[in-house]
Amino acid sequence: MSGIHKSQSAALNGPKSAEKWLALRVHTYAYTMTRISALLLSLLLAACASQTADGVGEPSADSELGNTPAGDPAKYPGYLRIVREAGGDVTTGHVVVLGLRGRSMDGTLHDTHTGKVYDDTFVILRNGTALELQGSTHPWFTHSVSSPDVDGDHLPDVAMIRPGRYHAAPRPASSNIGGLPSFHVVTVAGNGSLPTWRDTKHDGSYDAAERAASEKRHDLASSILVHLGGLPDVPAIGCQVLPHDELQTVLSAVASQKNGFDYVLVDAHDVSELP
Repeated sequence: MSGIHKSQSAALNGPKSAEKWLALRVHTYAYTMTRISALLLSLLLAACASQTADGVGEPSADSELGNTPAGDPAKYPGYLRIVREAGGDVTTGHVVVLGLRGRSMDGTLHDTHTGKVYDDTFVILRNGTALELQGSTHPWFTHSVSSPDVDGDHLPDVAMIRPGRYHAAPRPASSNIGGLPSFHVVTVAGNGSLPTWRDTKHDGSYDAAERAASEKRHDLASSILVHLGGLPDVPAIGCQVLPHDELQTVLSAVASQKNGFDYVLVDAHDVSELP
């Protein structure tokens, strides 16, 4: 006699046996449904994997991120000149991102200071057009336990990367920040240690004396990223950050460049003529 038949027979022998029989039936049903669910899930995952491998399941840049807004052709020559003066260039079919530190989106120039504010301008240069976006090229905090003490006062000194020509290399999807891709800023030679100025006075000003001392010490910083700003669990300590929609626009513009993009950072006060 099978186990089920035995339990059915036992059900006739009293309430306790009936309870055991009912429990057995519930257990058997639950086990069967679990196996069915696991089988369906494995089939679904296999189907998704095969689509991705064939390219069918990979969303295009337009469907994932939206079309990049049109840039301004009139401002392109002026921004191209700035990029070239910094040692970069914009070749046909490629995208370069220019960072203007100390210049707000309304064109106002200001001293750079640590703070939780998007008061700098990023410019996407491509196809003879220039698209301006708000963002931040400076730290948001004057203190960070991840920063070293470079002047011996037993306090960490937050870094701000110096103007120059860099490359923003894409990071793996597992390193997304706030659900969006991020980039590792490296030198054009691929070195992740970047020249920086350190805020040794801890007042967020990065004055001339601090900059000169940092250059004399050859201060460097690593793990500088381009990523989504405004996240409480991912503070901007030296990273280049943009609001959600602006970062989406950058991602859409550089989607076809699998190796990332050239990033040219300048101090707007050092530019003779701004568009």
